[in-house]
Formats: sequence, C-alpha cells, structure tokens
Amino acid sequence: MGFVSIEVIDSGQGNQLLAFLYKSKTRFIDSLEQVISSPQVDLGVGLLLGVKQALGDELETAFRQTGIIHIVVLSGYNVMLVVGFFWWISSWFLPIRGRVIFGLVGITLFALLVGLSATVVRASIMAAILLIGKWMGRLYDVLRALLFAAGVMVLINPYILLYDIGFQLSFMATLGLVLLLPQFESTLATHSSTLKLRDLFMATLVTQIFVLPLLMYHIGEVSIVSVVVNMLVLPMVPVAMMLAFVAGLASLVWVPLGGLFGLLAQLPLSYIVVIAQWFASLPFAAITIPPISIWSVVMMYIVPTVLFSLWKHRARQDPLDPVADWTIVEEVERKTTLEADASRVAEVPVILR
Repeated sequence: MGFVSIEVIDSGQGNQLLAFLYKSKTRFIDSLEQVISSPQVDLGVGLLLGVKQALGDELETAFRQTGIIHIVVLSGYNVMLVVGFFWWISSWFLPIRGRVIFGLVGITLFALLVGLSATVVRASIMAAILLIGKWMGRLYDVLRALLFAAGVMVLINPYILLYDIGFQLSFMATLGLVLLLPQFESTLATHSSTLKLRDLFMATLVTQIFVLPLLMYHIGEVSIVSVVVNMLVLPMVPVAMMLAFVAGLASLVWVPLGGLFGLLAQLPLSYIVVIAQWFASLPFAAITIPPISIWSVVMMYIVPTVLFSLWKHRARQDPLDPVADWTIVEEVERKTTLEADASRVAEVPVILR
C-alpha cells in the first residue's frame, strides 16, 4: 500500500515468551554496541542474531560479492555452532538425557529469538532429530533428516518451495554436502597435514556448485572469489561469535569488563571485515549474469545429475576405473559410521552445514 496511515490502538497483548526474548535481544545488542565499534559490532550482531540489516548497504554488498553473506543470515553453519555450544556447556553438569533436553530447549528458544527463517528452521529440525536420536540410542542419517525437515516445512507452507530463496539455497547447499562431498573426499584421500584445509576447500567448493544455478536465477550475480574468501573467513567465525557473545554478556554485568572482551572480539571481526572489503574491491570479484529462465535452472541440475549417475554406474562395471574407488570408500565410510559412537559431539558439524 502506497499511502497508509497507521495508528497503534493497543500493545502488550502478544506472546509473553516472545516479548521477553525480543526485549532480551534488544538489551544484548545495546550492550554489545557499548563495547565494540562499528562496523565490527554490526558484523557481530549479524553473526550472533542474523540481523543482516545492521551491516549497512556498503558492507552487505561486499559480503554478497565475496560469497560470505550466509554467515550473517544465520546459515546452518551458525546454527551448528550454537548447538555445539549448548552441548558443550551441558556436558559439564548434565547426563545424556539432560543434555538432550537442554539442547532441544536451547535450539527452540534460539530459533524463536532470531525469527524462524527457513534456514534456521531447517537446521533446527535436523539438530532436534540428532539430539532425539542420541536420547533413543539410534543412529543418525543426514540425508533422511534433511528430507524430513524439508518435507515438514513444505507441508506446513508449500509456498517456500517456490518463493523462499533462503530455503532453496539452504536445502541445496546441505544436499550437496551430503551427496557430493564424500565422493570428492574419497578420490582425494590423503594423510597430509593439510587434511582439514582440504576438507574446508572441498566443502566450500561443493556448496558453491550446488547453489550456483539458484544464485544465477535469483540474484544474477556470481562471486568468483567466494571459495577463497570462505576458506579465509570461516575458521574465524566461531572465534568471533564466541568473543562477541561473551563481550555482550559481560557488558550487561559490568561495562569495563565487557570492554575488555570487546577489544578481543574486535580482532576477528575486523579481520573478517577487512578480508571482505579487500576482495570485494577486486574488479573480478563478482560477475553479473544475464537473466535466465527457471527451466535453465532445472536443466543445470538435471544434466549433471544424470551424467554423474551414468559415470558411477560405469565405474561399478569397470573395476579398473579410478572412479570405482568411490563405491569402495563409500562402503568403508558407511561401516565406520555405523560402528562409531553416536554421542560424539564431533559429528555435529558434519550434520548441520
């Protein structure tokens, strides 16, 4: 509506739990702004609470052109860090059942606090399935959890399947990590000391491949430097989130104490900002894509899927083909997973990315 006159006729009639959460959120942001300067505090608020608008147009553009905007819209990666934090805290004083209940309550409150975006809801449902599985002593299948979460969300609101970009990007990125990442890892298996760096590179590359058609269709802009920037930035995200969180809490208690942690939080936040701004300033950082049809997007997903399926089928028929090793490694990894202790916290990052 172009010309609207709005009058507030009453207030305080909403949900009391949500009112408390939103007031707490506002107080926390205010306390954080007292001890961390801008634009670092804007990034900190985005990392912790998904408030993308706090970045401002210039910094938001830099994050989008470098392919790291997902860290400030609360992707599954951020939710995974929150879940891991709840699990770690509760492990000090609660048994397994208490940790599961604490984690479920924490995930629910966090999802409500940050606004129930499609990405947060999807990751929260998958995390809840993981925790319930631990409680019941059942093994966790990532693909089934992803499909269940997506099915529930689409059943509740079918429109997200066509119109929610966040849901589409989140689902495809996670699907790529579940389906394609093990294939790359099995062919590049190595005992090198750079194993974790390689894993981060492959995870970032697979994610970008799976979301590329959607980015071309919805945004019309593709970041050329996203893989490099994500590799440089993602290791610092947990550090920045933890220090910013502690700084905000400490500032609520005593501002000088919060200021001390704020100085520490300033370092990783400034690093992320500088990396994003420097790479965004490169003339080849992002390229503009002409408008494409939805059928082009469908074909960009169907054709590689068919070729990949044929390739794997041929590999199974020819034992001398290097690709045949994928099947062997897949079976070994699957058996190892089935024999692993389902209660290990180290499994959480693999599940929610």
